[in-house]
Amino acid sequence: MNILDLFFDSANELLSDQDFIKKHSISDKDFTRNRCLTMKNTWWCLMAHGSYSLQSEVPLFFSKFKHKIKTFSPQAFSKARNKINYTACKDIFEMSSKNLWIKRTYKGYHLAAVDGSIILPPDTPEIRNAFGVCGNHLSSRSGALVSLLYDPLSDHIINGMLSPCNTPERKYMCDLVSQSDLGNTIIILDRGYPSKDVYRFMNEHGLKYLIRIANGSSTPRYIREALFPD
Repeated sequence: MNILDLFFDSANELLSDQDFIKKHSISDKDFTRNRCLTMKNTWWCLMAHGSYSLQSEVPLFFSKFKHKIKTFSPQAFSKARNKINYTACKDIFEMSSKNLWIKRTYKGYHLAAVDGSIILPPDTPEIRNAFGVCGNHLSSRSGALVSLLYDPLSDHIINGMLSPCNTPERKYMCDLVSQSDLGNTIIILDRGYPSKDVYRFMNEHGLKYLIRIANGSSTPRYIREALFPD
């Protein structure tokens, strides 16, 4: 069984578990009746949903399911997806990141790269309040910072975090590393991360790390005057 099939089977098992359904339903009455839009079917429809309107997308859902399900309207699907709490996404992500990680090594070490990126979620007042806004004095909209801890050898996300868009990436790098089991691992960081606080954090936790830095006036002298380009 490959890793993707294992994820599907594990997610299906979670989405069919009554404790999981009760935990991540908005209301205690949600998904308690025997209907075609169970939490599992609704979830996979969400995963298969592209950027098109529900009117054009819903008819395609039925061709994507291996097992037959009864037809439903776009209105019914829209109502069902609003019954799933966002915490279900978090639990399924944590299941995949912890249980499906096949660790590989490079010269005896695991590798873990950290990077962050600004994304543009729907521009609603609720998301602006939760994650802040990005832009300039001419225009602004809601934004969020996605920070990921990634294994480049296994092509696997080890940990991730969604946070306010104006938060320094360094702070969440420390959180991601602290929350993860990274024994015998080299942490790889890009140019946005060098700082005394990051060096101190890595040294205090006994971590090995490799950081790309710019060769500018603020770069430590011993690096600027190094004999080799690396």
